[in-house]
Amino acid sequence: MFSSLCSRAGATRNKAVQDRTGWDYLVEFPPPVIEGIPADLAPVEAAARVQIKSKRSGKPTVRLSLSNALRFAKDPLPCFVVLFLAAGGHEPVRIYVKHFWSHEIGHALKRAREAHADDQRQLHKLSLVLSFSAEDEHTDDLIAWMKAIALGFGDRYVEAKGRLVRTLGFEEGSIHGNIQFSGEDLEAFVDHQIGLRPTAPRLNVTIRQRRFGIDAGQPIFEGEPDVAHLRPDPQPCRIRVRGETGRDVWLEGSLLVPAVLPYPHELWKFRITADFVEIVGAASGDGTMTFHLNGPERRSISSFRALSDVLTVAEAGPLDLQVSYDGAPMLAFRAEMSPTDIDLDAQQLSNVITCLEKASAGLLPAELTLSLDDLLTSWNDIVHFNGLVAGTDMKGKFTLAEEIPSCDAKASYVILYDYLDVGEWTFMAVVRRQLIQFEIKGRFGKLACGEPRVLEAAVRKGKGADHLDELLELYSAARTSSGNGVLEFYGGDYRAMRQGNTESPLILYTAD
Repeated sequence: MFSSLCSRAGATRNKAVQDRTGWDYLVEFPPPVIEGIPADLAPVEAAARVQIKSKRSGKPTVRLSLSNALRFAKDPLPCFVVLFLAAGGHEPVRIYVKHFWSHEIGHALKRAREAHADDQRQLHKLSLVLSFSAEDEHTDDLIAWMKAIALGFGDRYVEAKGRLVRTLGFEEGSIHGNIQFSGEDLEAFVDHQIGLRPTAPRLNVTIRQRRFGIDAGQPIFEGEPDVAHLRPDPQPCRIRVRGETGRDVWLEGSLLVPAVLPYPHELWKFRITADFVEIVGAASGDGTMTFHLNGPERRSISSFRALSDVLTVAEAGPLDLQVSYDGAPMLAFRAEMSPTDIDLDAQQLSNVITCLEKASAGLLPAELTLSLDDLLTSWNDIVHFNGLVAGTDMKGKFTLAEEIPSCDAKASYVILYDYLDVGEWTFMAVVRRQLIQFEIKGRFGKLACGEPRVLEAAVRKGKGADHLDELLELYSAARTSSGNGVLEFYGGDYRAMRQGNTESPLILYTAD
C-alpha cells in the first residue's frame, strides 16, 4: 500500500533488502521546479528513511526497538514512522505518521541514557513506545506531508537535526560533579571562594557528564587535584558608602559570595572589589574596608574623585555600607577602614582633583588616566595651578615698567592663562577674575580679585610648552569676547605674574 501511495505521488521508493537498521524504505522526493534558475543552483531530491508498521486493531501506538530508535535519532536524513491501522469491521484503514524530531529524538536519547545507567547494553532487546494522536493522522496526504517536512528545511536540515542530537538533555549543563573536603577546612574553603585564599584546601573531586539528569558511569575525573580553584562568577553591584558626615558616595563593584551550601551561618562571608577598595563582610553585619593604592597604577579623574570622597567620609569613623544588586538593596553592614600603605590626606587629594576638574571644564578625553605617582611628582605645580583656577585669595602689589597716564576707563576684569603638566598630559586653562580692588599711584599699584571663572580649557597629551600656541589663541579669544575693562598683566601669563621677577607692562583694553 505504501508503494502505491509513493507511485501516485511521484516519489521514488527503494525498499530495504535486509532490515537491519530499522528502515523499510528510502524515499526520494522530487525537488520543486523553479523557472529560470541555473542548474548549478537548483535543489536536488530530498531523501528520507521510513519504517512501516501495521496493526489490525487497537490503539495507534507502536513499539520500536531502542537500537532502531537511536539510529533514527542520529541519522542525518529525515526519518518517519508510518502506522497503517485497521480499526476492525468495514472501516477504512487509517494512516498515521511521526516525524522523528525533537520529542522523539529526546525520548530515544533519554531511554538510551537510562539503559546505560542500568548497565543494559543489548539495546535491540529494549524498546520504547511511540504514540500517535489525531494530529498525526495523514490518511489523505501522507506522501505530500512527508515531502513538505523533508523539503521544509532546505539544506539546513542536517544542521538542525544535529543540533538537537547534541543539545537535548543538556539544558542544565553537561558537566556535573561533587566535592568532598574536611569539615575543619570549611572556613578556608569559604575564604577561597571569595578570593581571600589563592587555592582551595585539599579536596576530593568527582566530575561526570550528565544528560537528562542521569550521570555517565565513567567519571571524567575522580580524585584529589594538585591545585583547585573554585570560585563563583562575580556579580555586578553598587555600593553606597555613608559616613557620619559628608555626602553619600556610590561605587560600581563586583560581588563574590560563597556558592557551596550549606555551611554554618557564622562562617558566611562576602567580598566586594570596587576599583581602589576591597570590602569583606561577615554574617555579623561587620566588615573591613581596605584601600589598594598602587603608586604607578593609572586611573581616571572620576576614579580619583571617588577615592577622595570615600577617604573624606572615612576619616570621621566607621562607615555604613549598602550593597545593591539589580537595582534592589540586598546587604547592609558597618565597616572599619584599614590604614593605607600610602600616606594620603583626603582634603588635599580632593583639592587636587577639584583643580583638575575645573581646569578641564569637563572636557576629559576618554583615554585620560593618571597615576598617584604622577600627582605626587607634580604636587607643587598643581598647588600653583590651583591658585589660578580655584584659589579664592588673589591679591597683591605690583610695579609697572613705566608710569602710565591717568584715564577715566574702569578696569573690571583680569584674564590669565597657564598650563599644568601631570604625567603624560597637560591641562590648559584661561581664567577670568573680577577686580574687587584696583589702585595705581605712579608706577606702583595693588589689586584684589574675586572668584575665578574658567573661560576656556583644554586637555592634551604631551607637554604644555608644546601646546602654547593653542593656549595663547584661547587666551586671545577669551580676552576679546570679554569686551571693555579687561586688565592685562604680563601678557596674561599667570606663571610670570606669580613669579614676579620682572616689571610688568600693564594694558587696559577699552572701547577706544
